Amino acid sequence: MTTDVDLMTPAHPRWQEFYERLEKALTGNDPGRLAAARYATVREWAGRRSGERIGEVNEFVLGCGRRRGRNFETVTAILAAMGIGLQKTIDFFEQHGAICDCQVIFNVERNAGGEEAGT
Repeated sequence: MTTDVDLMTPAHPRWQEFYERLEKALTGNDPGRLAAARYATVREWAGRRSGERIGEVNEFVLGCGRRRGRNFETVTAILAAMGIGLQKTIDFFEQHGAICDCQVIFNVERNAGGEEAGT
């Protein structure tokens, strides 16, 4: 199957470029912030399984969540700069577990698996 180049997915030939731009924008190019957010996410999932509410720390570490509101502000800017279709991509991201910028990093690639673009 061919990849729809107007839809950003993990199967897109420019996914790595998109992902790196998003990661850099959300962390201020500080790998420690991303590592802290990933650690917080693991703690949160563990807390949910045990019934304890830890909170969505990862979104605060990356600047998403309540502070900015749940949106795709950064994703939108990056997609526009790359010339990639916005609405189809946002729909795909939402279908694969993202409701804001940081959840694209945490959920989309994992939830999309080996899925081809446009399927």
